Amino acid sequence: MRKDKRFFRNFMIIMSTLIALVICMLTTTKEHPAYMKVESYAVSDYLAEWTESNVVQAEPQGDTQEGEDTSNENTQNENTENEYIFQDSAERYLTDEDLEGLTLQQINYAKNEIYARLGRLFVSQELMDYFGAKSWYEGRISPKEFNEGMLNDYERANANKLSEKEYSMNSEGYQLY
Repeated sequence: MRKDKRFFRNFMIIMSTLIALVICMLTTTKEHPAYMKVESYAVSDYLAEWTESNVVQAEPQGDTQEGEDTSNENTQNENTENEYIFQDSAERYLTDEDLEGLTLQQINYAKNEIYARLGRLFVSQELMDYFGAKSWYEGRISPKEFNEGMLNDYERANANKLSEKEYSMNSEGYQLY
C-alpha cells in the first residue's frame, strides 16, 4: 500500500507541474519577456547591427579636425553608392551627360540595375554574377513574373533612354553571356 501512495504522490506532482507549464505557456502574452516570436528578417538584421557595432574599426590615419565625423558610416554610404552605376535612377531622369563615357557593357548594366533594384532575377549568368556581388541586390522576382508596370516614371524613362543609347552604340546591343 505504501508504494501505491508514493506512486500516486509522484504522479500528482508531475501532473501538477505539467498543468502549470501548459497554463503558463497559454497565458504568456507577446509583451511578456518570455514570449519571443522571431521573424525571418529579424535575425539577419540583428546580426548585421551586432556586427557593425562590435567590429573594431581601424583608427583613421592623419590629422582629424575637431568636430569631424570619424565614424565608418560615411565609408559605408560611399561603398554602397559605389555599388551602383546610377544610384538615383529611380528618382531622377538621366541626361545625355550622365551617359557620356560609359561603355556598352556599363550602359547595359545600368539599364538592368533598374530592374535588379526591384528584385528581378536574370536569365543571363553574367547579370546574375554581377548583381549577385552587390550588397543591395535581392533577386526574388522571376523574369516571367516581372512586368514593366512595376517601374515608376523615372525608371521607365531611364530604362528606355539606356536601351536607346545601348542600341545606338551597337545595333545588336550588348551581348550578354
